[in-house]
Amino acid sequence: MPQYDLTSPERIIPLREQRQGDSLYGLDIRISEPDRVASWVQAISICLDNFRLDDRLTIDQVNIRLTCTLAKISIQIETASGEDLLSLLPVIDTILPARQLFQARAELYAQREGEFSPIEEENLELLRNQLQLAPDTAGHIKNRALGPYQDRQTKLNRYRELLNAELNRQFPLSNNTEAELERFCQVIGLSADDDVAAIRTEAIAQCQPSEEQSEISALDEAQVIETSTVEELSLQQQRAIQQQQVEQYRQEFASAITRSPYPSEFDRGRLEQARRTWQLDREIVRAIEREVTDERYGPIDSALGLDYTRLRQLLWLNHLEAADQETERLILSALSQDMRPLTADTLLRLSQYCVDVQTIDHLWSHYSKGKFGFAAQQKIYLTQDRQPGDFLTAVEWAENVGIGSVNLLVRHKTYRSLQFHQQAPTGHLPTWRWIADSLEGNYIISDDIVQMMFHDLIEKCLPQLKKTSNAPSPETGNQQS
Repeated sequence: MPQYDLTSPERIIPLREQRQGDSLYGLDIRISEPDRVASWVQAISICLDNFRLDDRLTIDQVNIRLTCTLAKISIQIETASGEDLLSLLPVIDTILPARQLFQARAELYAQREGEFSPIEEENLELLRNQLQLAPDTAGHIKNRALGPYQDRQTKLNRYRELLNAELNRQFPLSNNTEAELERFCQVIGLSADDDVAAIRTEAIAQCQPSEEQSEISALDEAQVIETSTVEELSLQQQRAIQQQQVEQYRQEFASAITRSPYPSEFDRGRLEQARRTWQLDREIVRAIEREVTDERYGPIDSALGLDYTRLRQLLWLNHLEAADQETERLILSALSQDMRPLTADTLLRLSQYCVDVQTIDHLWSHYSKGKFGFAAQQKIYLTQDRQPGDFLTAVEWAENVGIGSVNLLVRHKTYRSLQFHQQAPTGHLPTWRWIADSLEGNYIISDDIVQMMFHDLIEKCLPQLKKTSNAPSPETGNQQS
């Protein structure tokens, strides 16, 4: 038999089927409100009695087979008596739980308008009393039927919020989004009535500005772009002018230190006036002055936080003895708390600060045209086949004493007898008194210290010497400049 959805309103569809020469008549009824099943059974009972009493019918009796299915439970009866049908009512009541009956009615009302009208509220209360449901239970069922939004206006407001959010994300809306919005309305019991349509029309209209508004928006956007372009050009011009002024200050300062690392009082006043006129930040000026000074007189970078300004000045003045003592003072002040010569362990600490080793080497090399410095000493060490004693005599920190060509002993020189001028042997300066056995008396550097200085300090911190260090030792002896 075909089936029909009789949710609202209920309809009775007559059915007829020919079977073995007989005509079978039936009804297939699907009821959306379980609490109305009893009413339908009573109606069918009356119809059955009417058939039996109708004199116009040529048949003696009408048999009816009634099958009532609720969820997974079925009740069936075949009879010609309406009273027999009515006997099913107590059984039907037992398979219709009160909670399900009340829930079905509440959900039906909620789907109509999205909220309960006053008469629907009253009917639900009557049904609750009839079914003997506790008020709390009935209230819970009603809230569940309405969902998270308890009245129609709240549902409309929520629909408006979601619609606007989706329109902000994409316009026009995709088919999937349209389907989801429609499903949302169905779930919360909002029908596509005038209120929903009005919200939709208003929201979409806001996303479709009028032609006049579009022209105004386009004009405003063009003005913003024009203003931004002018401002950007202005900023570029300002940056170009400032960069030009920075370069001019750089040239002025370079000219002021042509003859000395320090500008004269006159030049310093002129530079300060230029800084104020060009409105240059003091930090920018200090950075320029240091960069230009380093380019001309050698960099004085330090990882130990040492100030090599005085060492650079002494070397520029060619005060080599004072420069050697300043080198010693800087190293000891950083690594020796009591200003005593460094130990082997402390020397290894110095190898962690290669920036300072490179600064000292560069300054000595720069102001001696490569004759002095750690790199020059490394070259001498290599020419002496890495022999500590031969290195000490080659740089004339010690001398051989003997008869004829036979060397009997090596005599170390005192610090005061060393040579502090440009005619000193290559590699003679700077001295290593800061790691000697003593700062007084003879200037004695042990063989172990010589090897450690080159292997653990100089070759590590001056990487350009590594390739040379691994090459075969030259056959020549001491190199003089």
